[in-house]
Amino acid sequence: MYKKEYHIDAVLKREKAKNEKKIQEYEQKLQEYPRGTLVFRESNGRNYCYFRYRDGKKIITKYAGTADKYNDLSALVSERDKLTRDIKNLKAENARIQKMEAVKY
Repeated sequence: MYKKEYHIDAVLKREKAKNEKKIQEYEQKLQEYPRGTLVFRESNGRNYCYFRYRDGKKIITKYAGTADKYNDLSALVSERDKLTRDIKNLKAENARIQKMEAVKY
């Protein structure tokens, strides 16, 4: 039997496909940014930056440079956080679209 497709169905499909494409792009871009948060340690009177992140149950700390690089590193962390929020919002929007698609006419 022929199922009638409404205009809103086509709009939802396009929006869902667009969101999935953006999610993939953002996740690939996310791999280019360093993981973790910035922490400082002092050694011999000098400050050093480290990235600290969780890998399963372990906490990993990796050297990122001297404290002089803080502004550059902070910008990278901010951009990564923005991408993460954008991915989360797109996934939430896709979940809402799936709920709308499930509604029977």
